[in-house]
Amino acid sequence: MGFEDSGLRQRSTASRISSVPQVELIPPNQRILRSRNSTHSWWWSTALFLFEPIRLGCSLLFGIVKFFTSFLWSDPRNQVTDPVGDVRNFIQHFKETYGSVNTSFDVDGNSNPTESSTSDSFPPFFEGTYADAVQEAKQSLRFLIVYLHGDSHEDTHRFCKDILQSEDVLRFLRNSNELLFWGCNIESPEGYRVSRTLREHTYPFIGVIGLTNIPISESGVYSGSSTRMALLGRIEGVLEPSELVDQLNSILNEHQTAIITARLDRSEREMNAQLRREQDLAYEASLAEDRAKVAAREAQQRSAALVAEQLAKDAKRKEDLKKAHINRKRIWQSRLPPPPKFEEGSTVQLSFKMPRGSRVSRVFNLNDSIKLLYYFVLSQDDSPTEFEVQSNFPKRIIPCQPFEESDVEDYIDTPDNKMDCDEPEVITDWSRKCQNDPPSFFDIDLTRPEMLFVLNKDA
Repeated sequence: MGFEDSGLRQRSTASRISSVPQVELIPPNQRILRSRNSTHSWWWSTALFLFEPIRLGCSLLFGIVKFFTSFLWSDPRNQVTDPVGDVRNFIQHFKETYGSVNTSFDVDGNSNPTESSTSDSFPPFFEGTYADAVQEAKQSLRFLIVYLHGDSHEDTHRFCKDILQSEDVLRFLRNSNELLFWGCNIESPEGYRVSRTLREHTYPFIGVIGLTNIPISESGVYSGSSTRMALLGRIEGVLEPSELVDQLNSILNEHQTAIITARLDRSEREMNAQLRREQDLAYEASLAEDRAKVAAREAQQRSAALVAEQLAKDAKRKEDLKKAHINRKRIWQSRLPPPPKFEEGSTVQLSFKMPRGSRVSRVFNLNDSIKLLYYFVLSQDDSPTEFEVQSNFPKRIIPCQPFEESDVEDYIDTPDNKMDCDEPEVITDWSRKCQNDPPSFFDIDLTRPEMLFVLNKDA
């Protein structure tokens, strides 16, 4: 599991390193400043000069030995497994080693050490990898100040103690709107990798990275410029706080135009993008409103069509029922036999008062089913569609409607049910055929002449 985690970290680190934005290391407008100041007296400088041949010889011998031993033992600094951890370890080491005293300088350049334990006394280090810092500087259109820390250099302690934590330098580095500050120890894999990239000559080393306009030439002829990330300045060696700030400000001011132009371009792009988004939203809102209007209009049209269709169906049904009522009258007018001659004891003459006041009468055979009475009333021109026949003495409803008589809708003229194809045959036998048939006149004691009333059931 440990080997798998190590492999995953290495792959993640390789991906992070490969995503570092391209930085032009030697642009034509790069500023280089190498300080010759020394923290030692003249005799120490003289001794160093005398022993310089010995130092160079030892350095050459050490380089040869290191070259051949590298085939046997690889430099552990070449294995970048936790770049973020390297940066955080350096920041923690910096605070623990140089954080007890905060040094400021008076107008004469004399140091005034004061005790401080707050985070305000430390430079605002960017807690991320070099790749993250470069990417953030590019995305946020800010400058990146890079500090490479060499533990073994003679000026490192003074630089960290008296220069980086001076009020002037801290005030400059805290301008987070304009710059980021990143640092790392070159003895760590992350710091060593950045050191090999920037190729500093001595320590302490300060590099300034940011956008600049780099001339482009084709076949030796100037053809324009390109804005890209570049190493704008290199400051190697110790400078006094005010001089360091002046040099950094000079580098930033020299390339401020590229940053301002990029910010204006980005602002214009964002404004144009915002304008396009607003236009797109307005267009979508307009489309949605148009779709809503179309949908409402279509819904209204469908509703009107449904209402019209229903009205047409109702009108047709009303017309069909009217025709069916006429068909039923016509059919039963043709099927009724002529009335028998009146004979005392075997026939009865009944009168009917219709709903509209008209009167009709007929002679019926007492042995016939009273369904003949029903069809006689139905065949009258002013008979209602649905009716009942009532007698007054005694007051009762005459059950004359036959069981087999269906609704008037059965008389609607349809392709499958033609009402006028053949002339209906006259029915001569009206006797009771089964128990479902209405009784005879004799059975319900309808044997004496009387007035019956036709009632409209739909009234």
